[in-house]
Amino acid sequence: ETNAGVVLLSGAAVADPAAFSQLKPTAVYTPATATTPGKVKIGLAAQKDFNLGEFVTLKTDIAAGNVPVATDFTLEGFTAFDSNGAAITPALTSSITADIK
Repeated sequence: ETNAGVVLLSGAAVADPAAFSQLKPTAVYTPATATTPGKVKIGLAAQKDFNLGEFVTLKTDIAAGNVPVATDFTLEGFTAFDSNGAAITPALTSSITADIK
């Protein structure tokens, strides 16, 4: 699990509090090794549909001396499911925006 405050609901997910009032995002952090980058796997469930758009923010601490760029971050394995657990078709297009401060 990630620490509290690392994965936060945002955008469309907070615009409709009823959809997420009792459901919190889950996240698992896998640290980087000498040969593979670190990863965060996020799971999110809603009690009802919510609008397209931004829905989660990932806050990270960057070690002193490191200067990441947006291309250091990727999104992989995104799948949206309906309330029956079936993948939504046609598949939604996902994207990532890295806002490095």
